[in-house]
Amino acid sequence: MDTSYSCEDVCEAPAKPIGENGGDFEAVLVDGCLGFGVGVGNAALILVAELCA
Repeated sequence: MDTSYSCEDVCEAPAKPIGENGGDFEAVLVDGCLGFGVGVGNAALILVAELCA
């Protein structure tokens, strides 16, 4: 009994190049903006905490 897996068993469809789908760009842009906003918010909270301490 052969228990090895071939690529056809576990591989998905071939990957599309990044940017081929317009939703990819929007998702990366939104993720970047949210990450930047959270970073700025954290920095502001740290500054307020240091000024109040």
